Amino acid sequence: MTDFPEGQECVQDMINNILIEVLGSIVVEEEHRKIRRRQQEGISAALDKGIEFGRPKAAKPDNWVLIAQWQSGTISAAKAMELITTKKTTFYKLLKQQD
Repeated sequence: MTDFPEGQECVQDMINNILIEVLGSIVVEEEHRKIRRRQQEGISAALDKGIEFGRPKAAKPDNWVLIAQWQSGTISAAKAMELITTKKTTFYKLLKQQD
């Protein structure tokens, strides 16, 4: 390497630190690319096997027939949700799927 004048050894240390940082960032970036590629390969393999991702779809409960009472106006929506034991969002999501 280059010899630095006395008292300027800190310049050499600074250059070494910069080189270490640059090389470290190159290694990290390459590792990140490898991880993303492997992840994508895994997702593709899972999709080929027919595996579904995401939250499972809400299924209609056995007592969904009570919805007819709500549709006829016999009971309120809140009462129907209580009897069917679903939350508001699930209730309306299932209604939308029914259409």
